[in-house]
Amino acid sequence: RETSITVWVGTSLISAEQARLNLDREVKGRRFEDVEDECRLVWRNLLSRVDVADPGPNSEQSFKRVGLFYTGLYRALLFPRRLDEIDASGKRVSYLQAEVEVMQDLQAEVMQTTIAKQLIESLEELRTLATRLDEPRLKSETIIKHNVLTGSTWQLLD
Repeated sequence: RETSITVWVGTSLISAEQARLNLDREVKGRRFEDVEDECRLVWRNLLSRVDVADPGPNSEQSFKRVGLFYTGLYRALLFPRRLDEIDASGKRVSYLQAEVEVMQDLQAEVMQTTIAKQLIESLEELRTLATRLDEPRLKSETIIKHNVLTGSTWQLLD
């Protein structure tokens, strides 16, 4: 006999309590299939706003390059682009602010290390890209082009 169970997982960068609140806000009272359909639509709309300029000849190699590009984009967008959340009282709570305060209390110079700087820069670049992809005025426009053959840099199109 085949048995199926549904497991809901809430996440938060702030606390387990905040994770439960986020989960309730996102899925409480909804069927799994409805949440799944909504997620597919959101991802399809998000990824379809990106166009690969000149992927090259119609070949297996070009197909793999385009696939690699979209896989990388998908993975980049999996990370939270907001580092704040709405708490139970409706107030924005910032994960970074809380972490910075803790780090300052423990050892202020930790934030000055090369690794911390690189991480912050990388997160900022991902946040900027994700924010631009999520701007309401750009919902139906292609706003990014990337040449996967030459590896040229991102161009944000206004």
